[in-house]
Amino acid sequence: MIDSKDILHRFLLERAQLRGVLVHLDSTWQRVRERADYPPVIADLLARSLTASALFTGNIKFEGSLSIQIKNAGALSLLFAECGDDGRVRGLARWQPDLPADFRLTSAGAPLLAITIDNAVSGQRYQGVVTCEDDDIAVLFERYFQRSEQLPTRVLLAFDGERCAGLMLQQLPSSEGSADGDAWNRAGHLLATLSAEELLGLDAERLLLRLFHEESVRLLGEQPLRFGCR
Repeated sequence: MIDSKDILHRFLLERAQLRGVLVHLDSTWQRVRERADYPPVIADLLARSLTASALFTGNIKFEGSLSIQIKNAGALSLLFAECGDDGRVRGLARWQPDLPADFRLTSAGAPLLAITIDNAVSGQRYQGVVTCEDDDIAVLFERYFQRSEQLPTRVLLAFDGERCAGLMLQQLPSSEGSADGDAWNRAGHLLATLSAEELLGLDAERLLLRLFHEESVRLLGEQPLRFGCR
């Protein structure tokens, strides 16, 4: 049975010519968490990465999967999160016994963040990699899109221990030279007013209207999400 709280919404800000994705994970995260006794710092990283893996599938039209992996992160041996085009989400993390309670990516040597797209139809794989130069994983994702895709992107992620949520905004390729040159900055200021509690607790329609009611927000579709190993 699919939990109605585990869902991906696509939307468009027509006035600003920006596209977005909103994700909520509840029972899906609970299923992942049941499989290991994750330390709080690892649970936080894994939950946010799971949410991001679903977010990033929202603007990709393909049959296959998108995965996120953190490598070379010292006492964090492995972090992996994946979402398929069918909405199945899975993830895991492994860590060493000497993992400090205040573990930070930037203190773990030279970690790498890799995002991989596997196209099930063509059999092709695309992977982009950036160094982990910040402890805020949402900032790392924004840098990935800027450096690897040259695509201005804003990513917000929230986790309260029981549920996780995320919101992503991207410029449409045709909007970079639009007459509304202030649209991207304006949207960024609006996003800055959103609290983690609102991102986690508000349904899609209320949240998007609360943020973007002056930008002619339009919901484009939704997709149920669920836990599932391949």
